[in-house]
Amino acid sequence: MFDVAPHQRSRKSVYEQWVASQGVPLVQGHYIADLKTAPVEPWARRNAAGCFINHDASNTSNDCYLLELAPATETPPQHGLYEEMIYVLKGRGATTVWYDEGRKSSFEWGAGALFAIPLNAWHQHFNASGSEPVRYIGVTSAPIAINLFGDPEFIYNCDYRFANRYAGEADYFSGDGKLTGMVWETNFVADVPSYTLMAYPERGAGGRNIKFTLAKNQMGAHVSSPSSASTGSLARSSFRPIAPSTSTSTSAPHRRAISRCAFPATRSRRPPCATSRPHAA
Repeated sequence: MFDVAPHQRSRKSVYEQWVASQGVPLVQGHYIADLKTAPVEPWARRNAAGCFINHDASNTSNDCYLLELAPATETPPQHGLYEEMIYVLKGRGATTVWYDEGRKSSFEWGAGALFAIPLNAWHQHFNASGSEPVRYIGVTSAPIAINLFGDPEFIYNCDYRFANRYAGEADYFSGDGKLTGMVWETNFVADVPSYTLMAYPERGAGGRNIKFTLAKNQMGAHVSSPSSASTGSLARSSFRPIAPSTSTSTSAPHRRAISRCAFPATRSRRPPCATSRPHAA
């Protein structure tokens, strides 16, 4: 199945059949000029607009999707048996995550935030603005999971809780973390574009880089800059598995870079989790 590109196969995989059933566009190729303006269409299951993105090079080993949430709306609660990372392209809002209805974790975010949904955890996203849409890109391991089990209903209805990854901690999305080599292990980064990058001479003179692992996922992310600039841009980033390192230290500059999102006062609708710090609902 994985030895040829998807568009060259005559038989669609279970994942590809599921994507087709969602009723939103599928974008394939190597490059998208602007994720903030890429066309999206109504996605009934998510109460939003969206599209799927399958990079040719990944051959559906992972996938991406764009989701645009209208002002003052929220997605329905959902969970899935795959890993997912989310990068906020524009807008501001909040997310609530839980395994147990009586023990929820909630946090706010704005453009530039990066976070992961704990494996198979229930979650719901809220647009905190009454006038502006939210748009984010999600990167998931759904293709592998759906093709492995061959049944999307199982992927979205399995109730197993991965307590070793998430147990309803109130500070789970606080932005605290641990620096191991060049890998920042955390669950939430408030503003990736302003994050302090580290010298990475292996990538060339002046190159800088930082890697992220989130929510104890096997998937990871990195941000790279080819120049000597101290901050990076996701325009040059990619998502891939990250191998753990044995050396561990903490870094004050990185902790300062992970600041809470600050939202201006507004009269627009606020989600139930809208507070200045993460909390247990």
